[in-house]
Amino acid sequence: MSEFKNLKLNRNLIKNAIEEYSENTKLIEIKDAGVDRKNFIIESDGKEVKIAIYFISKTGETTLNPSIGKNVEIGTEIARFIKEYAKFTDFEKNNVNFSLKDIDDENFNFLVEFLKDCKFEIKSDESKTGIKYVIYNPIGQDSFTIHRYNNKNTLFQGKPLKIFVELQSILTELVDFDKIVMVNESVYKVDIKKDEVQTELCCHLPNASTYLDDINKNILSTSLALKKIEVDLSDYTPIAFNALRGLELYMKRVLLDNGVETTKKGNFHGIFRELSEDRYVLTDDAEGKISNPKVCNILNECCSYYSTHRHPLFHSDPRPEISRIIEDKQEADRIIIKTLELIERTYCEIL
Repeated sequence: MSEFKNLKLNRNLIKNAIEEYSENTKLIEIKDAGVDRKNFIIESDGKEVKIAIYFISKTGETTLNPSIGKNVEIGTEIARFIKEYAKFTDFEKNNVNFSLKDIDDENFNFLVEFLKDCKFEIKSDESKTGIKYVIYNPIGQDSFTIHRYNNKNTLFQGKPLKIFVELQSILTELVDFDKIVMVNESVYKVDIKKDEVQTELCCHLPNASTYLDDINKNILSTSLALKKIEVDLSDYTPIAFNALRGLELYMKRVLLDNGVETTKKGNFHGIFRELSEDRYVLTDDAEGKISNPKVCNILNECCSYYSTHRHPLFHSDPRPEISRIIEDKQEADRIIIKTLELIERTYCEIL
């Protein structure tokens, strides 16, 4: 089993790997089998295969054991496929480091609270020079360190994974767009021309761009900037994140302009209700406050699209084997363009 021990795998890809192994292979069941262990029951060419997978929480590493049931030879081949299919790319193995000097105490405290609301675990350690915050992803593969120094300089260090995606989103709201461009150039090793990106945004949103505030335009501009990167990722969710965040802020602006308030870091709880997996509508109370059928219809459409993509992609499930990710950069690009088209079209409908 040594070839399958302590692997650095993207656990969100394991289920996909099993089902991509062959047309006649499918995941039947996942059973808890002790601390950090799950048994994956698989059917391949009509034969039952069992693979024990150990999700080692302390290190974030993963161990596969295909020798716990019958048809070990098939299980070993599937394990080899998982090992290759779900491995992190070289880019995702690297640490990112950047610092920002213009985050005041109020915004920094908001940043920490935002990360807590994302269900990340945070531990802090105070010293003479400042406070070190260590943020952990509950699924155990992702951590990020923030050093908040007494002179207000803030150093960020960690992997470019889930925590970084959420962190980058809130930073886009708290610091100048020039600083966000600098961070993305540093992380993704790409030359981002700010003026070109902002011009491109106006081309996508010829009417709606006049309605959006600067923060939202910066967030959407960041999504277009990331669309241009050419790095190999096992998960392209970060590329699409800012577009959906921009759609969220657009919806909040429309709600506010029609008498429905949301909090800065709040969700849409109590404003929309779920009719089905991909359809959300305003609550009776919210609809009554708006009292404009056209505005209600566009908000229902926007929330349905937002919830279909945002919830499964960015609300981490403690069971990584069933989480959804974006494996194809073209899909991430499509989400960005579709989101911009949705904002422009719906804004024009309520002009």
